[in-house]
Parts: sequence; structure tokens; C-alpha cells
Amino acid sequence: MILLPSAIPTLTIDTPVQNTTKLLYVKSKRLWVMSDLDNDIIQVDTKGNMKETVYSSGPFCVSKDDALLYKSDPFMEYEDEDEDEDDDKYGDRIKKKTSEISITLLKTKKSEDIIGHYSSFVNGHILVLIQISTVTESPWQRHLSHKITRYDENGLKIEDIWINDRIQGWRFSSFEYAYITENKNGDIIISSKKYKTVVGMDRSGEHRFRYSHPEDLTPMDICTDKYGHILVAFESSIHLLDEDGAFKKILLKNMSSNIVFTCLCLDDKQNIYVGNDRGIVNVYKYLKDE
Repeated sequence: MILLPSAIPTLTIDTPVQNTTKLLYVKSKRLWVMSDLDNDIIQVDTKGNMKETVYSSGPFCVSKDDALLYKSDPFMEYEDEDEDEDDDKYGDRIKKKTSEISITLLKTKKSEDIIGHYSSFVNGHILVLIQISTVTESPWQRHLSHKITRYDENGLKIEDIWINDRIQGWRFSSFEYAYITENKNGDIIISSKKYKTVVGMDRSGEHRFRYSHPEDLTPMDICTDKYGHILVAFESSIHLLDEDGAFKKILLKNMSSNIVFTCLCLDDKQNIYVGNDRGIVNVYKYLKDE
């Protein structure tokens, strides 16, 4: 693995969304993109042509078998044939959409909100970041806690990994939506806009590292490459970290003060796709060909 001296631009994709907040590559040379201005996930080709639209109430990811996994609003799903009679017992759910069908893959309890999820390209496991809300009546108080639930590719639960928020520095407060990924060494990495930090933990949830921008800028999105590097998108730059969360280099600097980096992903050839608040996705090469 050889890093190029600087990222080389190779392609620009003008998407139909106004502000790209999340994007993921699909093996068919297409992208799923989402804007914070609506609840639609839009599939586009490399020319920016819209191919498909899916309604979602939250985060999404792409599975190992190239299916779209997206958070679905339970109140919009009562017409589905696969729903249970006891549907009111459940909260959020993740649906799996292939080219042919869309099915409910997994459900959370009524008190559990999905605020991020990720599908491993190694084993197909699905990591779901969940915020749990509990209320006491006397005195009335709302308590928040967080866990990561690991499911297999069929939506069967494997384990709960509880997050010690005090150790991570998050003080049991709301994450809002957060980005989650898994590295090749098994570390789980979460990027929190609220706390302006990227935190790494091992498979059991024990703290491994914390990374923040030296100028206290907000991390917008994260991903990992096949070599174990962690890529972090800040508003004005893309940082490359090693698997221990230590800074290695700035891969890309934003040369315009009027444009904000908002999200990033990698394709199967390790090219970086960087989205911004204008709905533009720029593609860069940062590794020398093997």
C-alpha cells in the first residue's frame, strides 16, 4: 500500500439533491445519496442521473450483497404483509431493499431509537447504534443510554455491546444521528457531530481512542479502507488516521470557503467519493495502483 502525495481528482458527479449528507457506493457504479432537506434516499449513476428513490426516516447503509438497508418509519409500514399484529410493541426497524423486493429485516423495541447503522463487507454483520430512552415518573426524568447491537446478515441478533458514555465522554446525552463503521481489526468507530469527536472502541465496547480536529471542527462522516485506515470528513478537509486513531496526514483540503464537505465513502477500488453541501460528489484517487 502506497499513499499518493495528494489526492487526484478523477470524476465529478452533480446529483439532484441540494445538500448531500450521506452517500454510499453500489457495485453497479451507482451511488445512494441523501439530503437533510427531505427523507428520500436517491440512487444516481456516475453522470448524476436519478435511477430510484426510497423514503427513509433516518440513516442507511449498503449490505455486503449490495442491498440497501434503511431505517423505516413504523407508522408508514402498516400496509406491509409481513408486519405482526403486535406492531405497536416495536419502535424503529431496518428494511432491506434489493432490486426485486423490500422486506423488514429487524426491529427494535419501542424505547429504542436507531441513530446509525453499518453493514460489514467482511462478514455481512449489521451494527446498529441504538439510543434507549427510559422515563421515571417520580420525579419525572428522562434517561438516555446507548448500545450497539450486532446482527447477522439475516437480521438475527448476535449480541449487545453497551457503551459506557462517561468513558467515551458523551455523558448520556443525545447523539442525534451519528456515523458508525467497523475497521478490519474489529474496532467499532463512531463519529458524533454533537461532541465533535471520533471515538474508537474494541469489539466489546472498551474505549480505544478519541480523535478531534485540532481546530475543534465537526467530524461530518467516517469510513475505513481495506488497509485499516480511518478516513474522517471534516467541513474543510479529509483526515487519514491509522487503525489506532492516530493522525497520519490530510488527504484532501477544501479549496473553497463557500463549500462544505459533508460526507464520504469508498468504492471497491478504494477511490474516495466526497459529497458537499451543494449536492456535488467529487471522486479522488489516493492510493497507488497495486
